[in-house]
Amino acid sequence: MRITDPSPEGNGPVTVIQFALVAPSSVRDTERTDLKQELDEALVDFIVKDSQPFTVVSDPGFRALVAKLDPTCTLPSRQTVKAMVERREVEEKEKAKAALQNVDSVSLSADMWTSINMDAYLAVTCHAIHAGELSTTLVGVRPFPISHTAENIAGTARELLRQGVCGIVAECTHPRGPAIHFNSTARTSCFFPRDAEEARASRNATADAIVEVQRYLSAPPLERSQDPLVYWTTNKARYPNLYHLANQYLATPASSVPCERVFSKAGEMVSKKRNRLKPSTVEKLLFLNKNA
Repeated sequence: MRITDPSPEGNGPVTVIQFALVAPSSVRDTERTDLKQELDEALVDFIVKDSQPFTVVSDPGFRALVAKLDPTCTLPSRQTVKAMVERREVEEKEKAKAALQNVDSVSLSADMWTSINMDAYLAVTCHAIHAGELSTTLVGVRPFPISHTAENIAGTARELLRQGVCGIVAECTHPRGPAIHFNSTARTSCFFPRDAEEARASRNATADAIVEVQRYLSAPPLERSQDPLVYWTTNKARYPNLYHLANQYLATPASSVPCERVFSKAGEMVSKKRNRLKPSTVEKLLFLNKNA
């Protein structure tokens, strides 16, 4: 701030007083800390989304670029970056679990892939309708060194579901074997003897369901240009029972392409330059790349 004090006669010396407004050191420290956290999060996004190695923070060219952009920026070490990725994976898994708690049902698809090191991996993706839109979540990726039989695939997939984001009843059909059912206590139904009032309520519910189906069958068919997800979201109140039933079937993907895309990205990550990545690290990077 600058203040000028001219003389009363207008021909004398002029007094100029300047003040420098400086923020308290605690405010500056907080701002620097916040900026550091934002830069660290951006660095994790850069590594995960662009399949960059952790050692990129040590590359001379990258360090020179960062120094040009912000000379005060201090890059974390490779070990620190890996720890940040692991923390981000835990956070994103919790977000995915919370999102899947609000869906009617899920459909699972699986695919297998062999890396350049001849290591086999199994990936499981989860498909559900959330807020009227079809969403896909990568449950997990697991090394698969054993024989590729339906029983072994089912066992590994169940393990992925127990440790992954799907804590709900689901069904997965594999082309090499029978349908695989995954159960959990989250949606276990208990049956008890019902009294007369419950029996009447059941009969009323059945009658309401019959009327609902008849109303649906008498409605004009959906045009091919229309989105079925939009249709059922719009008519949720009109067909409440059929709405939940439709969500179970519409969540099933027409192909395993979403799961195959996981390994398209895995081929970029497990390259000749990064052929020493541990399987657990590959799983974390792929999970974040597909879900974050």
